[in-house]
Amino acid sequence: MRWRCFVTRIAFGPGGRPVVAHSTTSSGLRLAELDPSLTWVASDVDTNGGVDQVGQGVVLRFTPGGFASMVYWDDTRNQIKYAIRAPYTQP
Repeated sequence: MRWRCFVTRIAFGPGGRPVVAHSTTSSGLRLAELDPSLTWVASDVDTNGGVDQVGQGVVLRFTPGGFASMVYWDDTRNQIKYAIRAPYTQP
């Protein structure tokens, strides 16, 4: 099954590394960060089970402490949502 990307946003986090928030029909809202080895590391923020439209109108910013924060629309639940992610740390 092909996924369709609804929204893509980019911001530059602490140290200048890019972080991308993107919303797809197959996986919902995801956050991808470029780690120190220049590999993209993606994680789910809000999943949609391939049916709901989560992550529409996402706004991506960073808190003063370096946390990625996102405000976005959940169309199925008719809600504005907020999510925050800690900065990437190498395992």
